[in-house]
Amino acid sequence: MAAVGHGGIISIVFGVLLAALPHIGAFSIHPVPHRVLTPGQGRSFGHQVLPLDGARVLVGAPAEVGDGGQLFQCSVQSGECQKVQLEGNSTRTHIGMALARDGDITIACGPGSTHVCDRNVYTNGVCVLLDPQLRTRQELMPGYQGCQRGPVDLVFLFDDSSSMSTSQFKAIRDFMVDVMEKLQNTSIHFGAVQFSDRVQTVFTLKEFAARPQPRELLQGLEQHGGLTDTFAAIGFVAKELFSEEAGARPGARRVLVMITDGDATDHDPKALDVAEERGIHRYVIGVGNNFNSPDTKRYLQQFASGPGFVKVLESFERLRGLFQELQARLYNIEGTTQLHSFHLEMCSSGISVDVIQGRRVTGAVGADNWAGGLLELLELQENETFVPNPHPKESRPEGYLGYALAGLRVPGRALVAAGAPRHLYVGGVVLFEVPEATGDWKALQTLEGEQVGSYFGATLCALDQGGGTVALLVGAPSHYDGRWGGRVHLYRWEEVTPWAVSGRRWPPWETWTVTTCQRWLWGPRWRTRSVGLSTSFGGIPGEWSSTPARWDLGTRGSRPPPGEGTSGAEVSSPPSEAAGRHGGPGAFFRTGGGRGPGPDGGWAGRHGSGDGGTRRGDEVTWGDIGDTGWRSRPVLRVTTNLTFDPPVISTRGVDCSDVTIVTIVTLQLCLHRPGDLLTPVTFRVDVDPQLAQGRGEFREGQRSWDGEMQPGLSCQSKELRVLPCLEDFVTPIRASVTIALPERDPPGPILPPSTGPTWVEIPFEQNCGDDEVCKADLEVRVMLGDAAVLGVPSAELRVQLIVDNRREDAYKAALQVQHPPGVSYRWARASQASAPVPITCWDAQGAEGQPWGLSCNLSYPILRAGWQVMVEVTFDLQQNATWGKSVGLMATVSSENEPNITLEDNIKSWDVPVHFVLDLVASWKEDSTPHLNFTPPQPHNKTLRHHYRVELLRAPTPGSPKPQATPFVLLPQVLPHGVAVAAPQVQVDLGGPCVAVEPQLGDAVGQELNRSIAETCSTPHLRLFRCPPTQLTPGVPVGVTVSAALRPLPHSQGPAHSHFCSALWLTLVPPFLATPQFLRAQGVTEVELLWEVNPLPGYVGGGVGGLLLLLLIVLGLAKCGFFRRNYRERMEREGPEEGEGEGEESPPSGETPKEGDSPS
Repeated sequence: MAAVGHGGIISIVFGVLLAALPHIGAFSIHPVPHRVLTPGQGRSFGHQVLPLDGARVLVGAPAEVGDGGQLFQCSVQSGECQKVQLEGNSTRTHIGMALARDGDITIACGPGSTHVCDRNVYTNGVCVLLDPQLRTRQELMPGYQGCQRGPVDLVFLFDDSSSMSTSQFKAIRDFMVDVMEKLQNTSIHFGAVQFSDRVQTVFTLKEFAARPQPRELLQGLEQHGGLTDTFAAIGFVAKELFSEEAGARPGARRVLVMITDGDATDHDPKALDVAEERGIHRYVIGVGNNFNSPDTKRYLQQFASGPGFVKVLESFERLRGLFQELQARLYNIEGTTQLHSFHLEMCSSGISVDVIQGRRVTGAVGADNWAGGLLELLELQENETFVPNPHPKESRPEGYLGYALAGLRVPGRALVAAGAPRHLYVGGVVLFEVPEATGDWKALQTLEGEQVGSYFGATLCALDQGGGTVALLVGAPSHYDGRWGGRVHLYRWEEVTPWAVSGRRWPPWETWTVTTCQRWLWGPRWRTRSVGLSTSFGGIPGEWSSTPARWDLGTRGSRPPPGEGTSGAEVSSPPSEAAGRHGGPGAFFRTGGGRGPGPDGGWAGRHGSGDGGTRRGDEVTWGDIGDTGWRSRPVLRVTTNLTFDPPVISTRGVDCSDVTIVTIVTLQLCLHRPGDLLTPVTFRVDVDPQLAQGRGEFREGQRSWDGEMQPGLSCQSKELRVLPCLEDFVTPIRASVTIALPERDPPGPILPPSTGPTWVEIPFEQNCGDDEVCKADLEVRVMLGDAAVLGVPSAELRVQLIVDNRREDAYKAALQVQHPPGVSYRWARASQASAPVPITCWDAQGAEGQPWGLSCNLSYPILRAGWQVMVEVTFDLQQNATWGKSVGLMATVSSENEPNITLEDNIKSWDVPVHFVLDLVASWKEDSTPHLNFTPPQPHNKTLRHHYRVELLRAPTPGSPKPQATPFVLLPQVLPHGVAVAAPQVQVDLGGPCVAVEPQLGDAVGQELNRSIAETCSTPHLRLFRCPPTQLTPGVPVGVTVSAALRPLPHSQGPAHSHFCSALWLTLVPPFLATPQFLRAQGVTEVELLWEVNPLPGYVGGGVGGLLLLLLIVLGLAKCGFFRRNYRERMEREGPEEGEGEGEESPPSGETPKEGDSPS
């Protein structure tokens, strides 16, 4: 059969290969007529085909995950297909995954039957027995496993010692609540016990059964603190909690989950013996920084049931993601008879089926944790026989035994070959001997594959001859030898050494792999054994050799020695999946073959009776199967020759050094043929077909060149433009040539099956010296930079590296930087002589407990000779990670072509210190003394106080040590104008007194403050006090009080003004930092000096001065004659005279004017 069309079409071609024409090869035989079968529905139609009586075939369509499979009955004569009506569980499985015949009974199987048990999904298969009319006779469910609801009593034993913070204790409580709520509706009962240096029951199993409310039971839970008496706590739980009085159920599995953050402070191994005697499964969870040593798990294993029952977490936050692992542990304990595994709960039976001497066998690949096994089908399930994997330790996990089955007929023995494609990662086939009636199955031999991941044993086929098996075919569909994929192995039976492999690989041009094996029973005479071969990476079967026969399966017929014969072969193109088990539409091509008698005494591949079989020229017909013939088509052998010019591609136009250069390569294709057969041939030239994006193109951006020519008559040329700025200019450009013949009716010449794609590789030029072998010598150096600072927004770590290439070009240079968790990649850049260099980086999580890794492609694909590249990488720092005093980093540089002798300087390790930024503020309080004044000459002492406040506003970064600060205080020794400072004191709240030290002991901040105070306050002589280190707690301020007595000296003169200036600054103990402006504060008190004035001298002086002034006035008047008598008289005389001159008269002085006169 051959694949045609889409949507589940099968093209079935009937006939046998003539033994008299082995020299021409089966590929040139053309069937006329053929029949195309399609149902118009059903995914993966044609996954399995089983011939039935009456020119019918049964076709399986197992569909995909989530859809039920289907069976179709197809008539070869009419080409019609009808759906087989199924019922029951088979409609919900992948029915049709495997088909077999047992007399007149047809067996159809498929995996995928599921049911849920306590959130566990159990998976088995269904096999349906059909009568000759394809009606359901019986439905079997091999390997069905009912729900095993085994009760479990689980007690949490959790640490509440003093080494645990309040938030960490709360994380343990939240974890227990989460587990109990998610498993609340199962058969698990819970209890809880907390311990330190004393043990206290939180609630018992009986209390949980009566009131299964985890949050209410844990309400009011308090941390007691103290030591960690782990042994005593385990003994207490074993004796007190797992007792019938405390609610322990008879027959229930007992589980203890212990959560602790530190080593035990007691030692009593007898407590563990008690727990072991009572059958308590102990699961230990170690949390926190105390368990970061390599011997941590070894230490905790003494408390656990085994090495697999210990879990170490770096931080309490990781408890949130532990539920699924704990749930899996509980289900393993609850639902199976063993502690660590499942048996038939996930068996996935029905994936394969075969019948050997009346024994019906199906594969159970999921049994025993996917180690796999076989199940013998019986009408009563309780009587079915399970055959386990004989290599449980080697194959577990995931051996997949039973993935394929093949019954083998050896004289006097009944054998079954079972494929295990994941056995030891290379695949294997286990050969079993089937007991006659009673007894155990016996594993005789195990055949192992050759390549990891090849899926050796995914498909099997037995080749029968004369009623016995002469060869076993084993498919390895995922085998890959660097150019071609897939391989078929042939094994022959030898009594001395059973199933010894003989032969070599298939020819290098094409390969096929086994995917299906069917027994064909067609008509009353023709019985052949056939093998299906699937296309993998395109191709046809390879060849193997054996002595004395030569087998060219499916390609060149067969040449057995005289007297021997073989059955035919069937070529299959099934679904696309490499394993050949699931997928889309498929098709089959069946060929007969070999010499030897058929079941009726005739010859296989020929008509058995004397009437009806004829041979005319190149066509043969058989009356038994209808007018089906074969025609030999002419074979055209064409040789391709693709050349190119120039012979190498210059890298100047492709490495971005000069984008103006256009690189052109001229391709010339010539086709040659022997003989004189003339026919046009179409060709197609593809550029880099193996890549998603090619590195060259023909005109109009096309990656392919299509054309037609007559072989031997002409050649054709085409220009190929190489694209600029390529990412890969090391690997040669591949140009692939594919030829084909145009379709015609009737069919004309045919190309031989060896005609596959051919290609040439166009290399790039290399800068590798005279020997043309590039040898790089890389070195990485570290430029030490700043520390990693946490506690600030967008905390980051910058790393600067220098990568030197001191020799020739380095191919695919890579840079790796290993870093711990909590460090994540942000961006990177690289430069060479101030010019940017391409760099691509990605960050990947490492295994648990291992450093994470940053990988970078540096100047991909070539790092030029003599380059010195500066690489700058910036990482983000996660605030909630657990940090130590430093971050350990390791840089490694590598390339594909650096010899081992120069690798010493390719690795550099260094530590970057970690600093934590605190939100710390120092301030001067307003309730300090703002003003003081003094009035001599009766001075007296006055006390001055300055109050400072130190406050941590926000909690430090998680994982950092507890922060401490050392306060320093500066005070003046004496104030200007003779004011003395006596008895200065500095006191820290809840701390000791501060002591005076030499001023030069202060740091740079203190010296700066000293100069500031000396200049602004005119107090050059200062005194320095150092306070003891002070513990800082978020939200709890620390007060620093400065007090001093001020007194004016006797010689003080006033009035005068001065200032009492003090200063506080904080120094932090590494690894802490803070904003410098917030770590200092300064206080000022104004000091005023007054003088009292005596009023008596003023009064006396004023009186004397007034008298002297009065005396002077009197003397002046006397000097002017004011006090003389004639002066008055003269004045009186001069008065009238002046009046007369003005026309008026004034009476003499002393005379009274007469009545009636007006006054002057």
